[in-house]
Amino acid sequence: MDAIIPVLVAAIAALGTLVATQRRLSGKIQTSEASSLWEESSRLRDYLTKRVDELESRVDGLEKERIDLRRENDELRGRNADLAKTCDRLRRERDDARQENESLKNTIRKVMG
Repeated sequence: MDAIIPVLVAAIAALGTLVATQRRLSGKIQTSEASSLWEESSRLRDYLTKRVDELESRVDGLEKERIDLRRENDELRGRNADLAKTCDRLRRERDDARQENESLKNTIRKVMG
């Protein structure tokens, strides 16, 4: 969307120049200078219209990509949260196993003892 603004500004400036030139040359529409300016402004309008269409199409594509990436990011955040819970559970199980292992070692020492 930000790329469209400079193009629109250029188009407005070109049209402003055209209007100023037409006022200056009013009454001389059939002169070769006015005719070439009119043709040039027409080409410029066509170019700018085509360029704006291209940029809008590009923005649409980027917007779709942004939506897909956001969806993927949300899914990855959810998966990350699930994995964090799994890690916490496994750490607790590990700590419990260590405690049980120490308890069993102490029991063996007493029995062997």
